[in-house]
Amino acid sequence: MNSPMLNDTISPSADPLSPEPDQVLELKQQVTALRRDLREEWIRFAQEHGNRTPERQNSYRGGMLAAGLAAILAIGIGMALYVGRGASPVASKVDDDAARQAASLLESGRRATADAQFRDAAAAYTRAIALTPSDARAYMGRGHAYFQLEEYGAAAMDFDAAVRESPSLSEAYTWRGNTRQRQRDYDAAIADFTTVISMAPSVDVGYYNRGLANLERQNYAAAIADLTEAVHIKPTDAANLALRARAYLAMGRSGDALEDLNAAVRIDNSNATAYFLRAQTHFEANRTEQGFSDLAEAIRSDPQRTASLARQYKRVPAATVASR
Repeated sequence: MNSPMLNDTISPSADPLSPEPDQVLELKQQVTALRRDLREEWIRFAQEHGNRTPERQNSYRGGMLAAGLAAILAIGIGMALYVGRGASPVASKVDDDAARQAASLLESGRRATADAQFRDAAAAYTRAIALTPSDARAYMGRGHAYFQLEEYGAAAMDFDAAVRESPSLSEAYTWRGNTRQRQRDYDAAIADFTTVISMAPSVDVGYYNRGLANLERQNYAAAIADLTEAVHIKPTDAANLALRARAYLAMGRSGDALEDLNAAVRIDNSNATAYFLRAQTHFEANRTEQGFSDLAEAIRSDPQRTASLARQYKRVPAATVASR
């Protein structure tokens, strides 16, 4: 994509890598003057030293020639160095203008994302990538927009690019792992989350995400191990406790699940997931009244999340959730 910025900066016929004409002319004049001085010196030599032997004349002539060539070479190198220096202000201005435009487009992408205008966000990030194709932030932003649009193939490619441009960016591995998980490529997702853990072993995010991937893969023991580590790192995070409770429930360990869910509700009394899962433990134990009480709290806290969870559990039909 052609950028109008280039037309605003230099004329179409101009070469941004060329030095200024006046400086080139000055250097050429220096070379011409040197050649004239060398010629005059050679005439003086012929007049004053004509009686020298041919061998000594050749020696002197060779010395003069070497000196002259060295001087010309030095000026030539100076011209080359000047050309390199002369190009940099113009090229740098082009680069700086591109970087400023890209930064503005990144901000436009962030605003569009905040407004849930993900298609507009993707378009803004695409223009930023055209200007600064090695900026991992632009790939991350567009990948996130595609993720929200559920275009997981495109999102995965952008997160691949972000990893390529910035291999130490843990967020790129996290989002690529999330994307692969949505694509049900659990092995690849777990590999990405394992990389995140190796980069930040004292942060709970990698363990949480790998635990979720193991849970969806129905590797419940591995999920509980990961989530126990997440709880150990951040015991005041209700999400860590609620997700571990899901793994406990999947293994039939309702007592352990209830303990985690009680703790999650104490930490965050608006956590719809914790209320919903605690309702499950009550229904499993035939504590129907307590189950419906927790279900009502889940609906009050987040009706959409509760309905989504209800579709995953047979004990609380979605119709029941909708009617309450």
